[in-house]
Amino acid sequence: METDVGSSSTLYTGVQEGTPAIIKVLEKNGAQGTFLFTGDCVQKNRNIVEEVHKKGFEIGCHSLFHEDLGEPSFVSSSPSKILEEELENRLKINTALVRETTKKDPVSFRSPKGFGSNNLMKILTKLNFKIDSSYMQAMHLKRNFPYIVSEQDWKEEGYSSILELPLFAFNIENDDDNDYQKILGQWPRIRTHSAEFVFSNIKPIIETLRP
Repeated sequence: METDVGSSSTLYTGVQEGTPAIIKVLEKNGAQGTFLFTGDCVQKNRNIVEEVHKKGFEIGCHSLFHEDLGEPSFVSSSPSKILEEELENRLKINTALVRETTKKDPVSFRSPKGFGSNNLMKILTKLNFKIDSSYMQAMHLKRNFPYIVSEQDWKEEGYSSILELPLFAFNIENDDDNDYQKILGQWPRIRTHSAEFVFSNIKPIIETLRP
């Protein structure tokens, strides 16, 4: 839940006009959802935050201004990277803005662009977050499934208090000809192709997860 086109716009048309439609789809199908808001988005769209909360959906955090927070996985369009010493205070503000509106402490987080880091995980732990979704499958090409983050390396399994939910669910095994895995190729296709296209590509993971 951020500005249109991530860090490249100041408009919130997608949040304002798209969120009610997403809520209708989730309610129609009896599905739950987690909405990750930047602090700026909360401040400028409190009616949307309140509506999402009223409908019973989880609200989490997505940084203060959709800034670059951690280790870059690709060349970013942002003019500057947030300094390490700035990070904790920005996440505190993001957390406080969500708490002020929902009266609940957020426990889920995703770093903009999937730029995670060990320092980010330490701060999330300190702020009592339980779930992170910054691991981008298309970048790191290793994990499809949720795992507990290692305190030594956030991209590896370990024994911290943070559960990592890898971003995207396209299969990365035995599929060398599928260019939808490659680096940023997933983003435009997920956003511009049909739902049928997306589900056809994540079907292998769905089948694997079924009991």
